[in-house]
Amino acid sequence: EHHKNAISTYSSRGYTTYTTRVKGNRKISAQSLDQLYVKLYELYSGKSLKNTATFASLFAEALEWHSVENANSQKTRMRNEKLYNAKIKGTEFEEIPIKDVRPHDIKAFLKSFTNQITSTQLGNIKTLINFTFEYACVELEITPYNVAAGIMVKRIKVLPGKRVGDYAYTKE
Repeated sequence: EHHKNAISTYSSRGYTTYTTRVKGNRKISAQSLDQLYVKLYELYSGKSLKNTATFASLFAEALEWHSVENANSQKTRMRNEKLYNAKIKGTEFEEIPIKDVRPHDIKAFLKSFTNQITSTQLGNIKTLINFTFEYACVELEITPYNVAAGIMVKRIKVLPGKRVGDYAYTKE
């Protein structure tokens, strides 16, 4: 079944609300267009995205949301996409339903990079995970809190990275 009614927007006190009418002339509202689409999907399909959403299914939306929230440049956005494709895409971690992921799962995934990447790369991967879970929590309300927020990566062994002192001076 396809949704046939128009989607309206209205602003009040700095907030924009998206609304539409559904079966029986009932009104559905949401704070973002994405949230409205989720509600319509759940209504028409009878399935809950909260039960089926995975890191893979949310990452593109979360990346867009994060880029807008933080006014990231196109270069930063592309770097985040490239890192996701290189290090997260195609892993088992990516397919676990978001509602089932626990801090231990995230820590184990990050530990799988032990002695394979630099601390900067590990921190950047943690950032991708953190903002995706923040999006799932704050915008979609899939989880009651961001399970990635408190995870420390400093104790995970990584490859030594370039230090300023190694290359700043030349022998003359």
